[in-house]
This record gives sequence, C-alpha cells and structure tokens, in this order.
Amino acid sequence: MLQGDVFTFLNALGAREGDPRLEHALAFVGGPHEVEVFDEGGVQEKYLVMTDRGVDFLLKDGVLTTVFVYATGTPDQGIYGGWESLVDGVSPEASPDDVVQALGAPLRSTESFVRYQVDPGFVQFDFDGDALKMLVVMQEVVGGDAPQAAADEVEGAETVDGDLAVFMRAVGHPMFSPAHMAVIGLAGPATESYDEERGGAMWQYEDSARTGVTLQFTQDVLVGALIKLRAEDGKFGYPTPELTAVTVVLPGVEA
Repeated sequence: MLQGDVFTFLNALGAREGDPRLEHALAFVGGPHEVEVFDEGGVQEKYLVMTDRGVDFLLKDGVLTTVFVYATGTPDQGIYGGWESLVDGVSPEASPDDVVQALGAPLRSTESFVRYQVDPGFVQFDFDGDALKMLVVMQEVVGGDAPQAAADEVEGAETVDGDLAVFMRAVGHPMFSPAHMAVIGLAGPATESYDEERGGAMWQYEDSARTGVTLQFTQDVLVGALIKLRAEDGKFGYPTPELTAVTVVLPGVEA
C-alpha cells in the first residue's frame, strides 16, 4: 500500500490557484517558484517551477493536473530533498523491482515506468533502465495507455544508453506520455512554445533554453528532438561536451 508525503500532492490534484490544498502543497515544498505560461490549443498551461528543489507543478486552465518530483539531478535541475518520506519504502536509488516489492503489484508497468492508481489520481515512477528519474503525480493518464510502436523504429534506439536513449525511446510517443515525461525530466519544462504550419499540418515546438533542447510535435506526438550541446544565442547547451549537436527524429520526418 502506498503511504507517505506523496498524498500532499495527490490531495492537491484538481485544486485551482488559491485553493488551500494547492497552497499547502506549494508551502510543503517551500520557497519561491517561477511561473511559465503557455497556450496549447486554447488550453492555458502554467508551470510553477521549483528547479532548485526538484519539483514542478502543472496547471491546465488554472487547475492542478500534474506534479513532477525529480529523483535524478542535472546541472539545471535539482533533486527533490524529501524523498526519505515521500513514498514509504522507495528511495531515489530504487529500481523498478524495488518499487514493486515495496508497494505491491502496480496498475501497469513497462520498461520505462511503474504506475499505481491512487485516489484521486495516479502515481507513476519513471525509469531510465534501473535508474529512477522522477515520480509523476497526475490527475489522469494523458496520451493513451498503450505504448507507441513507432518509438521502436528509430534506428539505434536499442544500441545506445544514457540520456540519449531516453530521447530516442520518447520519439513516436504522445505528448505527456510516460516517455515524454522522462524527457521533461532531462530537458526541464519548456521556456518557449510556438507553432508552425508545414505541409498543411500544424507543428509545435517546445524550447528548453536552460538545457538547449527543442522538442518537435505534430498531432500531439513527439517526432523529433534537437539537442544543442554548446551554448549559443543566449541558450545553454546540453551538458555533454563531445559533440556539437544531436538530432533524433522518426524515420521519414524532416527535422
């Protein structure tokens, strides 16, 4: 059975700004937060970002729908400091098997996540191999519950490891799917979002200036990721010094 401080976040799901439940969750993490707002297809998405404390809150049209709690840090993203009491029996070093042993049989599990249904939403542990990347508390599962076969078509997806493998596995999956959430854990929330019409279809771009990552979507599916490895034009580069840039796209997609 799942127990711990995670219920502070679960109980805040569905709360609007100013609701005591949301205010309590923010105060529980503590400290100030940055606000990043985007308009996605007529839906306002507002991120309350606590980068140094390893927690981000996502509100859609003013309602809290998702909380991201990071277990792995980067130069631009801190680790949540309250893991000791967040979920009883689960630490940032936990493997998928450790999570199942501590919490019992999940609602669903794959190579990249272990998901539990906990009223009033879901608690999901996202992994890169055996490494826990983040815990996601969400009001509903967005983007469908079935993995997308297209992600396995990216050449070399099974022959690389590390951060690049996370991006490669995510290409072909829907926006806000577990694979996309794993990418958000590496790239951080978008600092700029814009649309472009190409070939009669609308394409959406999500830039994360702090990590030099641009994600490319069409029909709400991640089809490409441009990862800049050197700082330029006021944007940071991804913290990997060996290459100038990496582009990951679905076969047949022009980045």
